[in-house]
Amino acid sequence: MSIFQVGSFDPNQISRPRRDDNSQRKITYARPEGITWTMRQLPQSDFASTPIAAADIPNVHRAPMTDHARPLHGVRVLVVEDHAMVARMIADMLERFDCAVVGPTGTVPSGLALVRNCPRLDVAILNVDLGHEKVWPVADELRSAQVPFLFVCGYSDVMEPRFADVPILAKPFSVGKLEQALLSLIRKF
Repeated sequence: MSIFQVGSFDPNQISRPRRDDNSQRKITYARPEGITWTMRQLPQSDFASTPIAAADIPNVHRAPMTDHARPLHGVRVLVVEDHAMVARMIADMLERFDCAVVGPTGTVPSGLALVRNCPRLDVAILNVDLGHEKVWPVADELRSAQVPFLFVCGYSDVMEPRFADVPILAKPFSVGKLEQALLSLIRKF
């Protein structure tokens, strides 16, 4: 495994990949300030493209309540992102805003299942490129359900003309940029 230093990222602070008791690959990152986090690679079967039933949607995380009102408090946000680290980063940002995160999921079939089976979605964040497929079917389904959404991607030259009106948040983006984009999107609807 090769690790390169990017910005203030120190490869010496990462543990060697190892298997935990659930046979999941696990990498731990620890900062000198005492901040640590662990990433787990899910088994390939977890990314299967089998349909998801409504009863199989326990992946809705409610952020802890805060003492002060937040403009995005309680907003249910679907996250469709195929890179686990990016998906977790987005979910963490959303939880800071007191949003309820639906997903994240990384495939078109599972994204469609969440849109069709989740009782309420307020907004969605869609990565354009999901491995070998584009997220367009999920975007079409969200549009049909009148759920506002935005795209996140590292490039903007591959957009479908029918989505020219959809906001694009270029990767990498900050917490502030994501919050502004979501607030702007919600105010339009």
